Amino acid sequence: GGFGTSFSWRNLTIGCHFALMMGHQITSAYYASGNSGSIGSAAKNVLVLEMYRWRKPGDITDVPAYNTSGQSSSLMSDYFDRKLEDGSYLKCSAITISYSVPSAVCRKMKMSSLSLNCNLRDLFTISPYKGLDPESFGGFSYPISRKFMLQISAGI
Repeated sequence: GGFGTSFSWRNLTIGCHFALMMGHQITSAYYASGNSGSIGSAAKNVLVLEMYRWRKPGDITDVPAYNTSGQSSSLMSDYFDRKLEDGSYLKCSAITISYSVPSAVCRKMKMSSLSLNCNLRDLFTISPYKGLDPESFGGFSYPISRKFMLQISAGI
């Protein structure tokens, strides 16, 4: 879903649009990038939660021990709910700021019109997701880059 709004005052217009998605689960980027719970995963960059792995009887944790058998861990299963995270997000997908120079000022500059537009795209995303971008629906992918565009339109 999404929503947007715009505001105009004199020669200035400001508009924004937000995209949102709520109530779904996506694959955790952490597990999708190969941190499967096997002992080989310990050699990779890992999240802080690795400090809380089960190590000895009596440990109280929800993070299972490393699998040292050399076989694939049960964490490799696509059906293991530990691999899922809340994928909800609110994203500021666009902000547009436009200013039209008054015609009296344009005439003094020997122009028929002059307007300035600034478009800002994909500015920020608010999400509980621990990966880089919840729009990628899990796995490791780079987030969508921010875009800043400035446009000057002049009528001679």
